[in-house]
Amino acid sequence: MRIQTIFTYGEGSPDLSYTALSSFDVCPAFLLEARGVFVGLGPFLIPHFSFAMETRVALIGIIVEEPSSVAPLNALLHEYSTYVIGRMGIPYKPRNISVISVTLDAPQDVISSLSGKLGMLPGVTAKALMTKVRE
Repeated sequence: MRIQTIFTYGEGSPDLSYTALSSFDVCPAFLLEARGVFVGLGPFLIPHFSFAMETRVALIGIIVEEPSSVAPLNALLHEYSTYVIGRMGIPYKPRNISVISVTLDAPQDVISSLSGKLGMLPGVTAKALMTKVRE
């Protein structure tokens, strides 16, 4: 289970204040106390911090050949819905397939993760096309 939140730390001082996106994994483990990490036995929230990342606009092209993969595909798209700009689906009945395009504005690792998870579904092919990183 993963929970995402945004935290702002500091008292407003430019050198102490920053914003971080944090994901939490629920994990049964014994943890040592360290800045922001919980202590004890049993299931705990373990924070994984990543600082504000540059986002990229991407298009994921998806071809669905196995109708039983539609429900898990929609569940994945819903999981990543905060990054979705738009989606278009075209059923192509003569070949019994569906073609879906999803446009995202997200960090590169999120785009790659979604594309990889979609491609692992049976009967689903997914490829991502991203804008170039600007320097």
